[in-house]
Parts: sequence; C-alpha cells; structure tokens
Amino acid sequence: MRRWKGLKNLTFSLLHCRNVTDKSVKAMIPKMTKNLRDLTYLNLNFAGCYDISDKGVKTIASRVGHRLTMLKHLTLRFPHCTITDVGLKALGSTLSKRLYGLKQLILDFAWRDKITDRGLKILSAKICRSLVKLSELSLTFMACYLLTNKGMESVAYEISRHLDHLKSLNLSFSRCGKLNDESLNIIVSEISKYLPNLQQLGLNFSEYNFYHEALC
Repeated sequence: MRRWKGLKNLTFSLLHCRNVTDKSVKAMIPKMTKNLRDLTYLNLNFAGCYDISDKGVKTIASRVGHRLTMLKHLTLRFPHCTITDVGLKALGSTLSKRLYGLKQLILDFAWRDKITDRGLKILSAKICRSLVKLSELSLTFMACYLLTNKGMESVAYEISRHLDHLKSLNLSFSRCGKLNDESLNIIVSEISKYLPNLQQLGLNFSEYNFYHEALC
C-alpha cells in the first residue's frame, strides 16, 4: 500500500471466504490503512465470512476510526458474520469519536441471531448524536430475529432528532420482530415530522414494505 499513498477510493470484498477469520482481519487491516490516510471513500464487504466476530469488527473500527479520519463515505458489510451487541457497541463508539466529517454511512449486519435491541440502541445513539453531518444513512438488520419494535423505534427516534441534514435514508428490518400498527405509526411519524430535507426514503419492515422518493 506504500505506493498508493494518494489513493482516495478503496473497495475491498471477501465474499463467502470461510477461511477468513479475526486473525486474518488483524493481519490485513492495519497494513491496508497504515499509509492510506487520504482515503475519502472506503467500502469493506465481509459477507458470508462466518468466522469474523466482534474481535474483527473491533479491529476494523479501531483502524478505520483512528487512521482514516478524512473519510466522507464508509460502507461496512457483515452479513452472516458472528457479530453481537459487543461488536455494535465497539463500532459505534469508535466511529462517533473520530469520523465527524462522514457524509455517507452504510452498515449491513443482516442474518445475525445474537444482535438485540440493546446493541441497536447503543449503535444508533452513538452514530446519530456524533455524525451529525451525514446526508446519507443506510442500516440493514434483516433477519436479526431478536430485534423488536422497541429497537426499531429507538433507531427512528435517534435519526429524526439528530440527523436533520439527511437527504437519503434506508432502514431494512425485514424478518425481524413483528411490527405492530402503533410502532409503525411512531416510526413513520418521527421520520416525516423531523426530517424535512429527505429526498429519498426506503423502509423495509418484514411484512411492511414502504418506499417513497421525492425528486430534487
């Protein structure tokens, strides 16, 4: 990576690499981020890497948060990885302390059965109360079966109260806990009342699937 010190845009995918573990991440990520302090766009995709756990997420969060402080666009995808509330807390804590200039954040933790409302609340609070310059946010927690309406409501609350610069929002909670009419009304009301600048909105809540787009 020494020859690429001026690199601005990096996409790195390890899809369904079952031999990739936390140890692999610990060896790779520090080298990848060491000399790329000028990066403004980073996309890391570890979908299907089952042996990447909270330890791997902590390594990635620490290195990205402390070294790549020029980032404007960050995408982290961990579907089917072994992530729990511990990983969400570590990610939220690190990103919120360093990446104040982020404009776009995309996080994907689909297909995890150990993520709960508590982890979701901590992550959303850390992100929304610190990364207030975000103009685009996408959170995917599809098939995180322990999540309930309360966790989803808390996400909508944090977003609507703190991210008034948002122009694009995507929330995907399909196949999670059932969403009743009251919770659905709360979520939609929060977003419509406090986010007047939205130009694109995507909501996917299991059997409830809504999409709205406003043209510039």
